[in-house]
Amino acid sequence: MSKTNLTNSNRKDETKQRIINAAGEGIRLHGYGGIGVDGIAKKAGVTSGAIYGSFGSKANVFEAAVAKGMNDFVVGITKWKEQNDENWLELFVEWYLSTERIEDICGSCALPGLSVDVYRANGVTQAAYEKQWLVLKDIVATGFLLGTEKQKQDKAIALLALLCGAVTMYRALVDKNNAKAIATASIATAKSIIAS
Repeated sequence: MSKTNLTNSNRKDETKQRIINAAGEGIRLHGYGGIGVDGIAKKAGVTSGAIYGSFGSKANVFEAAVAKGMNDFVVGITKWKEQNDENWLELFVEWYLSTERIEDICGSCALPGLSVDVYRANGVTQAAYEKQWLVLKDIVATGFLLGTEKQKQDKAIALLALLCGAVTMYRALVDKNNAKAIATASIATAKSIIAS
């Protein structure tokens, strides 16, 4: 491959990544219906034609953004686990439900940020989400020190649902005291699940 072709290929890949990142951030902030191809293009610094040329449709961009967002969460939690001791899951929960992280809508993980829109998406997008969710569930299950493998899997499912629900409800409330009460109660409940 010539240097020119490699440069063009790299440029196309970089453009695709910018589009995927812009779509993920835009959809987390505005919802799938709240941002169009033109809004994604503007956020990515490209033309609408570049989006259609790279992905063919907004639905395909969303699928790529979901796959990347969920994969980023899997990579992040894996690093978290590797960099901490056997109590990594409890530390992760405290960080995940911290005010700074919850209020960073654009930079937050795909679990609470994209789940509602994934429900409304096509089967391919849902399958991409679910594939990474299953990996995520298995990683979280390794953070439980007590119980059978089935019990650990069940606790991982409950914990992920609790985290996603807590973040979603926190963000929906105007009164930050009520929002912080959700985070505090959810951390306590998560720690109970982890300790059981």
